[in-house]
Amino acid sequence: MHVGQCGIQLGAAYWRLAAASSPAPPSQSSHLYHPDEGAARCILVDSEPKVVRSVCSSSAFQPAHIHVEQSGRGNNWARGYALRLARGASSSRPTQEGEELVELAMASLQRELETLDCYQGTVVTHALGGGTGSGLGCRVLERLRDVYPKAYVVAASVAPSCSRGDSPLQNYNAILTLRCLREVVDAVIYKDNDELLRTATHWKAARLESGAAVDGEQRVTLADLNSLAAADLAGLLFPTTAAGASRPFDFGKLLHDVYPMPAAKMLDVRSGVWRDRGVDGTTGRKRQSSTASTAASMALFHAPIVAQSSSLSLQHQRSADFDASLSLLERLVRQTTQSFPRAEHATLASTMVVRGFSPPTAEANRFTRQLGASVDAAFPAVRWRSTTPTTSNTTIAYSSAAPFPTLRASTSATLCVNNGHFLPTARHLLQRARRQFHVQAYVHWYKQFGLEDADFHEAFEQCDALIRDYETLLR
Repeated sequence: MHVGQCGIQLGAAYWRLAAASSPAPPSQSSHLYHPDEGAARCILVDSEPKVVRSVCSSSAFQPAHIHVEQSGRGNNWARGYALRLARGASSSRPTQEGEELVELAMASLQRELETLDCYQGTVVTHALGGGTGSGLGCRVLERLRDVYPKAYVVAASVAPSCSRGDSPLQNYNAILTLRCLREVVDAVIYKDNDELLRTATHWKAARLESGAAVDGEQRVTLADLNSLAAADLAGLLFPTTAAGASRPFDFGKLLHDVYPMPAAKMLDVRSGVWRDRGVDGTTGRKRQSSTASTAASMALFHAPIVAQSSSLSLQHQRSADFDASLSLLERLVRQTTQSFPRAEHATLASTMVVRGFSPPTAEANRFTRQLGASVDAAFPAVRWRSTTPTTSNTTIAYSSAAPFPTLRASTSATLCVNNGHFLPTARHLLQRARRQFHVQAYVHWYKQFGLEDADFHEAFEQCDALIRDYETLLR
């Protein structure tokens, strides 16, 4: 489910990658698409039609369900959380006057579930700082938990920029949303706008220095940030392929691997890719189609690497071949770990998905042990988690299918780490929200939609508790 402008634009970038990466036509890829009409298994929900109209007219995906209003939410969490469907609202199904937008989305979800053999859970993409993504997003998350209490709920949340934020209400919105995330969801894939901008800027500069950039690529765009975040999500959430069979994303395994207790659910996800020589790293590269050029951007991954002369061995059985493959994979993993900001704390747990390479059974333990050691060296475990030289704090899954074929990428590594990376941003947002609330700045805009002072105090306390719990666990 994609909620609000940010959630829908991030979702559109995600589905563009899905269309470009599917080994079969969309009509034959049942994990991500409806097998009959090829519509993406997703629901778009927004309070104004502009972004939805733009995404659906220019993207390579057809969403299964769309629900929009005409009024917007004015960057106000309370307005997004409280408003009902207004006159003139439209959706992809007939509506009754006064029926809530969130109920329309839940009805669409129910129709989706009726076509499935098994329902594990739902991923919701949204922003913390806007009105629709934060307020309406919280309503959606709460309804998912109420209606399907045994299903997993995972939020992919984008935090507002602390240095370039364009709304004075973003601090309140983010804190009110963090409260909901702490109480409702099973896990949060937390993306920071400032960190996304730094990463995209770094790789844009690298392209300029190498001469690989073309006219119009000097500036970082919103599409770059969406593509960067979408590639991280895709590396984690896309189906994996092993022994010729495609398997959907396993919610339970993710939570088992990186989510040791309810107080620690904030995850950081980054992807790195190994590319064939001459792709995106050489001069004179011709401009490709809009979809391919977007997918081929160096800003798409946190740690892009251009292979020189070696390649991963998938066919040969000689030990030397696998030693070379292991060396290349270790280099990719080290480069990907270096893309993470240096954490002030140790790490609770981590997991990794390697795509485009699956070691044979005889070599699997050696590959997993050495790759896990590379991750553990970059993200040492907290002291209270006992580990031995023969065990690792990192679990690793392999998928034999090459990732993102439009990139001509042979292998990718996606790391999911639980190390409290959100703490600096959360502290900053909480501090600023409290300062604003102390002088009652903009509070009346929230009270006119039903919020009281007690709601703000409760949100502040919940965010304080989230920060304290993490600081305690990471000691």
